[in-house]
Amino acid sequence: MANFLRPCLALLLAASAAAGNAAAPGGDEAAVQDVRKRLADGDDRGAAIAVNTLIVSRLPAKLPARPDPVLDRVYTELLLRTGDPRLTTIFAARAATEAPVAERAHYRLILAVAQEAGGDFAGAEREYRALMADPGVGIDAVLGLARVQMISDPRAALATLDAMTNMTREREWERALLSARAADMSGDARRAEQASDTAWSAAPRAPAADAAIARIATDRALRAGRAGDRAGLVALLSVDRLDRDSFAGRALSDALPICGENGLRPDDQVMVEISRAPSGNRPRVDLVWSSRPGIAAPFLRALYAFGATTMPVSGQVAPLALRCRQRPSDDYPALPNFAGLYVDWLSQQGVFPLMDIGENEGLSLAGELSDRERRYGPKSLALVAPLTTLFATTMIEGTNNPEARTRSVAIAERIVAILQGGSAPADLLLTMRFSLLSAKLTANQMTVEAAQAAFKDLFEQAAREQAISPDLLYFVTIGTAKNDAAPTAIKEAVLTRALDVLRARAAIGDPRTLSLAMRLIALKQRANDRNAAASLAGQYGLSSDLCAMADNVPTFVSSEIRSEDYPPDLLRTLMRGTTGLEFALDPTGAARDRRILVSDPPFAFDRIASEKSATIRYNPASRGAVPVGCTGITQTVRWQMPY
Repeated sequence: MANFLRPCLALLLAASAAAGNAAAPGGDEAAVQDVRKRLADGDDRGAAIAVNTLIVSRLPAKLPARPDPVLDRVYTELLLRTGDPRLTTIFAARAATEAPVAERAHYRLILAVAQEAGGDFAGAEREYRALMADPGVGIDAVLGLARVQMISDPRAALATLDAMTNMTREREWERALLSARAADMSGDARRAEQASDTAWSAAPRAPAADAAIARIATDRALRAGRAGDRAGLVALLSVDRLDRDSFAGRALSDALPICGENGLRPDDQVMVEISRAPSGNRPRVDLVWSSRPGIAAPFLRALYAFGATTMPVSGQVAPLALRCRQRPSDDYPALPNFAGLYVDWLSQQGVFPLMDIGENEGLSLAGELSDRERRYGPKSLALVAPLTTLFATTMIEGTNNPEARTRSVAIAERIVAILQGGSAPADLLLTMRFSLLSAKLTANQMTVEAAQAAFKDLFEQAAREQAISPDLLYFVTIGTAKNDAAPTAIKEAVLTRALDVLRARAAIGDPRTLSLAMRLIALKQRANDRNAAASLAGQYGLSSDLCAMADNVPTFVSSEIRSEDYPPDLLRTLMRGTTGLEFALDPTGAARDRRILVSDPPFAFDRIASEKSATIRYNPASRGAVPVGCTGITQTVRWQMPY
């Protein structure tokens, strides 16, 4: 999705002469419908401009103010296309209760789609069931219910689809496609084939924005791949994959669930599709197939943690095949709902962030801040966003500029003071306090010992504050642990305190907990504190042979994967792809016990990846200067046409 569609959390509303002159009630509905029509017509930029115009025209004269129901609605419409599902959920839930009665089902459907996209499948199912009889959104609700049911019980999804009586000709392809998927996962290959043929025949009647032909062709390609029909796989993938780039990267391997959790087995496999353009009636990430029922939910949530719901897709559909990791990652990519908390809090006070449409790139942050100060005063929450952006840019400038590092401390102190005075959510306040400590440490305004004590106080506060999310705590901690400039003593103190808090609020096998534990063990190991490292490994159930916890982390040396290895039958497609590998290393650094975690697209490069991964070589791990074997290495191989 284009950059101009992302909510610009760094820039709040510009002062406007028109501010405070809210549109007349009769014009509110017209404004909402205008945004909706622009989105339906594919004019995303025009919709963002219309939203910004409306935001500025409705800027309250004084702050804090109340939430604006009209802005809640237009924000919901635009965020559905551009934003994080959890952020969309916040505004959709408000809009569903504030909108005119005739419009509430529309916003409840958006709420259900956002819940489904964000992994709240139970919440989505409740909303879909409540909307099934609605004359306006009933078809969307039934199809949504079937999608959610398919995750755990494909036979129930088939029953729901079979019971539909109000299907339109334009949507028949979608019911047939979902029926084919559910039948495939229920083991009814004949019915799956028949339903797929029905979907293929009905696809030309679908709106172009639905990408029906590309989605059905992709499903048929994956079915051919599972059947070992290589020619059929390549031909059908070429419908949408011709000269398209790959989607997945190493971070997706880090996000995948661990084998053994939720009953997952190493041979389990899940296939999904990620659509290029989200719609108002289905999420971007959709389940296509799983090797057995009931295993897909952890993979769908992993894709959310990876950020798949907001990432750009080359082509209309990106299919992926996924397997669980056999070893945990020390770099699990948890996504705290910081943006949701931030925007929700501001909008509750009557301040809605503008959509970034690329017109503010040359904006002077100092001038913007001055405008806010004149209008609202020096302690207003309207200053938080420009100050936050100023802090980030000043920290970057401070890399080689001591004066900028000093300024960054002053800015951070001001932000913290405003947040405290504005009753900000605990997550936001904790994040900014961590940032302030980091700024002070970078500017040499406090000693390492003082910083350790301050970090300890913050983590003790986090332990007391149940409102602070484990995701945010993990996010802040892993950032500190990965910071090369942070002293080892600080890293060790932060990791220890964070683990104390997380253990009280999450299972020991939680991927966030394991990631932090692995990093703490590695620090102990490299400090020759082997007893402490062994004790921690036993405490968290971690195998002592993990590569990430060795005295030295193995580094890549070479492989014999060459451009000439590109599959000859893909040459005319110009297809690009990605293979995510997991493997162990023997004491010489050679790869062994190799597995494919991610195939993008499925099957296209699997055979050559499996063969050539045997040639991968690393500098071996060691313990006490003795080379040893280790486990848990992941590596991504990107495939493209040889030149």
